[in-house]
Amino acid sequence: MFCFLILNYKFAFSTNIRTIIFYKVSYVEVPPEIDGVLDEDCWQKTDSAVVFYEYWKPEPGPGELRTEFKMLYNKKGVYLGIKNYDEYVDKIKATIKEDDSPNLWTDDCNEIYFDQNAAGIGYLKFTVNFLGAKHNLRQIDTALSDLFWKGQDWFYKTSKGKDYWIVEAFFPWNDLLKVKEPKEELWMFNIVRYSYSTGNFRGVTWSPGGNYMCPDKFGYIYFSSEDKNINQIGSILSKKVTPPWELVFENGFLTCLNKGNFFFIPFEKFLQGEKKKIEDWIEKVNKLIDKVPKNKNLEKYFNQYDSIKKEFTEIDYSSTSKEKIIDQLKKIRLITTQIEEIYWRFKIELL
Repeated sequence: MFCFLILNYKFAFSTNIRTIIFYKVSYVEVPPEIDGVLDEDCWQKTDSAVVFYEYWKPEPGPGELRTEFKMLYNKKGVYLGIKNYDEYVDKIKATIKEDDSPNLWTDDCNEIYFDQNAAGIGYLKFTVNFLGAKHNLRQIDTALSDLFWKGQDWFYKTSKGKDYWIVEAFFPWNDLLKVKEPKEELWMFNIVRYSYSTGNFRGVTWSPGGNYMCPDKFGYIYFSSEDKNINQIGSILSKKVTPPWELVFENGFLTCLNKGNFFFIPFEKFLQGEKKKIEDWIEKVNKLIDKVPKNKNLEKYFNQYDSIKKEFTEIDYSSTSKEKIIDQLKKIRLITTQIEEIYWRFKIELL
């Protein structure tokens, strides 16, 4: 019985559902001119990815640096536009002018990652700053780099506005290790942004948890000349992406718990379901708490439990804003994990 409880205790904190992110890359007949200004019709008609997350956090919430990107493709390659908002745009750090500097990340910059195999193991990384310097790297896995690879033909331009700076880039297929354009193909992808305009480091990532050490947490892009609805996106991802995962839309969550199967939950229904889960855990703990000895070893759990119940009542379970939902989800998941831990700790104590 004791071994069974220990296994349950460990399993409870190893099955968290992963939040993934997705962007459909549209085909463009008349591509933009790469001049650092995203003013062409093709850019205006293309959807933007506008939610970025805290960088290098195990449970990231929305990032403090507003960042957006758009992406297009054609037979020649990939077109990428990034808009880096910054209230201190005149103070962005821009010191490196030479290519191939390993220190390019110490300037305000974007790191752009492509994993054309969608394997979550290796990637191609392209780093850009405001001054036009370039650095690229092919990573086979987290330990092994291809020292002989170099992207030859990719290029970009930048511009600056009142409260933002722009990167507009082109990546030919040969620099992405492709002979021709993909059709109905799923890749993994990420953009990381570093900023030093306040005098301190700030960072955000498009895919929650995604960074150079965690390519398995990159987001997903899909190359298609046709629009995709929620069911089509669910079908694409559920066949390729290891469950469990969830994808946030404007009005709800697309969720996959078993490969090939998925379902959609509106925000209101989802939040009420999460609320009920926490209420059930609180009820379970309440049934144990009077039986548990109040010694110094358990004091922190009793204090934490009181704090959790207070936080639980402060969560807005009626929110319909995508950005607020993401922030609330972080709090809900943390509360759920903490209260599960308290329950199993008390359960073990009563053996």
